[in-house]
Amino acid sequence: MGKIKIFGLVCILFVFVFMSSVYAQGISDLIPCKEGQKRACGSDIGICEHGMSECINGKWGPCKGAKKPDPRGEVCGDGLDNDCDGEIDECTDMLSFVGIFLIGGGVVLLIFAFVLSRFGY
Repeated sequence: MGKIKIFGLVCILFVFVFMSSVYAQGISDLIPCKEGQKRACGSDIGICEHGMSECINGKWGPCKGAKKPDPRGEVCGDGLDNDCDGEIDECTDMLSFVGIFLIGGGVVLLIFAFVLSRFGY
């Protein structure tokens, strides 16, 4: 493998790791803050509520007091956005899952049959 390819792979890996960190923390977490400064954190969509984060040693501390999404996910029929995604009761019935499974299985069988036919079976 040439030096340029290795350099390119290292650059791609660096960008991936950096962007993963930004996505996980949020871009504002990378900006230094002043000691004692406070800000709202978390989400206020659906049943979720903001908490507070405080600046400690130039970095934002953990989010305290935020109400998080229901660990069970969306609860059907209660009229609330339990998973805090902006959608109320977006429940999917079992029939949809069965349909997706059958369609997916059919596609896999077609591909399998095509591959076998290409090899003379």
